[in-house]
Amino acid sequence: MARQGLSRALVSAAWLSEAVRAGRVGSGLRVLDASWYPPKERNARQEFKERHIPGASFFDIEECRDKSSPYDFMLPSESHFADYVGRLGVSNDTHVVVYDGDEVGTFYAPRAWWMFRAFGHKEVSVLNGGFKNWVKEGHPVTAEVSQPTPAVFKARLNRALVKTFEEMVQNVSSIKFQVVDSRPEGRFRGTELDQGLESGHIPGAVNIPFHSFLSETGHEKSIEEIQEIFRAKKVDLSKPLTATCRKGVTACQIALAAFLCGKQDVAVYDGSWSEWFHRAPPHYKVSEQRQAQCNASVDTGQKRLTDCTEMTKNSLDWTSLSDYEQLGYNLRSNLFQGGPLKSRSLMRDSYTPDIIQKAIRDPNNWHGRRIYELGKWYEKYFLDLNVQKAMKDKYGDKKGKP
Repeated sequence: MARQGLSRALVSAAWLSEAVRAGRVGSGLRVLDASWYPPKERNARQEFKERHIPGASFFDIEECRDKSSPYDFMLPSESHFADYVGRLGVSNDTHVVVYDGDEVGTFYAPRAWWMFRAFGHKEVSVLNGGFKNWVKEGHPVTAEVSQPTPAVFKARLNRALVKTFEEMVQNVSSIKFQVVDSRPEGRFRGTELDQGLESGHIPGAVNIPFHSFLSETGHEKSIEEIQEIFRAKKVDLSKPLTATCRKGVTACQIALAAFLCGKQDVAVYDGSWSEWFHRAPPHYKVSEQRQAQCNASVDTGQKRLTDCTEMTKNSLDWTSLSDYEQLGYNLRSNLFQGGPLKSRSLMRDSYTPDIIQKAIRDPNNWHGRRIYELGKWYEKYFLDLNVQKAMKDKYGDKKGKP
C-alpha cells in the first residue's frame, strides 16, 4: 500500500473538522461513533444523542455482532454487516471515519476499523485522539441526529484477518504465527481477574498492553516509537502475527499499530480470552495463579496418597491429578459442546438440563458456582477406584505404572 494509504488509517481532528465545515460529510464520507461502555458506567447511545461530531451516526457494536454466539462482540455474518452499515449510509465507495469517546482517547474505534477491513473495506480511518481530544481542541459538536440515506454495501470476509479457536490451538504446537496479547500485564500473567474470568494467556503469547501505543494525550504514538515497542518485545513485523485480548476489542489496537508500521495483514483472534478460557484444555491456559494452585494441589494429593496405604495395595493403577483435571475438561466439553448424553450422567447430581442451558447462555454462571460444584465432585470421587477404572477403560493408561 502506498504511504498515503497507510497514513489514511488515521485522520487528525483538524482534517475531519475541516471536512465537516466544508460540508463533505455525506455519501462519500461517513463519520461513525463506535463508543461502548459497561452499562453500569456510561450509556454510549445516550451520550451520542447529547453530543457528537456533526453528521455522525452511531455504530452500535451490540447490534453489529453475532448474537447467536455465547462470546462478546464476535463478527456478524457478511449479510448482517452489509445490511447494518448500509443503513448507516455506507457504500463500498464511502470513506469511513470511526471514533469513540473513551477517556483513554481511543478504545472501541479500532475494533470498528478492523471490522470494516475484515469485510473488505479499505477506505476506513480512526480519528486520532478520539472524541476526547476533538472536544478538547474546540471542534464543533451537536445534539442533532442526522438520518443518512441508506446505501448498498457488499461485504466479503477476508478470512486471513480472522483467527478461529481451532487455528489458535494448532498454533500452540506449530508456531506458524506470533501471538501478541493486548491486555494489562496482571491479566496476562494471571494474577488478577479478567472481568470476572480467571486470567492468564495462550502459550507462547507476548504481552503488549494496548495503551503502550497511546501517548499521554490519547493520540497514537509515532511510527518510530511503535516500531521500537514491537522490537523491545521481539515481535518481528516481517512475520505472521495474530493479536488477542479479552474479547477481540483492544487486540485491534495491535492490528492498527502494526498497520501504521506498514504491516497490513495482522489477524485478530475474534473469540480471544473469553472463548479460550471456556474451550481450551487446562494445560493451554498459562497462569501464575493457576500454577501456584496446581503446586498446592500436588502437595495435598501427595499427602493423601501417603495416608491411603490400604488403597494402594489394590492392583488398579492410581490416576494422576492431571488426569482428573483432563476429566474436568472432557466433561465440560461434553456438557457445553454437545457431547454424548451418557457422559452427562457422571454429573447428573450437579447438572440438570436447565442448569446446562443456563451455563451455555451465561459463561459467567459456568465459571462461578458450577465450577465450584465440579471441584466438589472431584473431591467426592477422587479416591473412588471404580471411577479410576472407568477412566482407565475410557481414556487408556496415559501414565503407565509408577
